Amino acid sequence: MRQARLGELELELRELSQRLKSAREGGSSADDVEWDDVRDRQASVTAEISRIEQELRVCQIVDPSKMATDRVAVGMAVRLKDLNNPDAPPSVYAMVGDREGDPMRKRLSPQSPLGAALLGAVVGQEVGINTPRGPRRYRVLAIAPAPVG
Repeated sequence: MRQARLGELELELRELSQRLKSAREGGSSADDVEWDDVRDRQASVTAEISRIEQELRVCQIVDPSKMATDRVAVGMAVRLKDLNNPDAPPSVYAMVGDREGDPMRKRLSPQSPLGAALLGAVVGQEVGINTPRGPRRYRVLAIAPAPVG
């Protein structure tokens, strides 16, 4: 996902550079508001490219199919039973890296309350978190490599 975003940003940076070049050739001055907007966006895109490149330099690629599935870890899918709502069907969450968490899409990072509670849990274990609506309890039903993507 980060490499795809990097590609999008690099394309945008080339387009912004071309816009600046065309503006200079067309006689626009550095005092123009549009010129400032393009330069500001160019600086923002350049900074984001640098952040992603740094992340990619230090990241560690893990093949989930080669990971042990006896404990919840990043790269695993976890099937949970909500013990506060016994009639609800089990839910499956993917444990993802810090910057990829999105609970609405069932993607938990270790920084989220539920993700932190689940790390290291085993099948059959109950975990609990405190929420604004009160305590929540879950039982781990299954752990498997998460689908990629």
